[in-house]
Amino acid sequence: MLSRCLVGSLVFSLLSLASCQSTSPEVIAIAALDSKIEASVYVQGTVRDRAPLLNQTAYQLQDNTGKIWVITNNLAPESGQTITIQAKIKSKSMVLHQQRAQELYLQEVQRLP
Repeated sequence: MLSRCLVGSLVFSLLSLASCQSTSPEVIAIAALDSKIEASVYVQGTVRDRAPLLNQTAYQLQDNTGKIWVITNNLAPESGQTITIQAKIKSKSMVLHQQRAQELYLQEVQRLP
């Protein structure tokens, strides 16, 4: 009787765990990203340009709505690769032609398989 309850509990736990892992995050289109600085988002796209930075790497991610630069502490993915990432929205203020502009970019938190 005890082993039957134990097996039932184990099966229930495994099924619950499997259902939690199968939930995929809501991917947001690049054009829909707004200036909610530090908000955590999931974005999917194709890697385009890449650029080395001091102690970091930047790569441009493009979907069918737009492009955005992503900063990572890891190696940049290969150009042409389609990836999904979790990232934080960041903003950088700059002056171009005596006009102040806010540029959004993403700080990669993790790449999803």
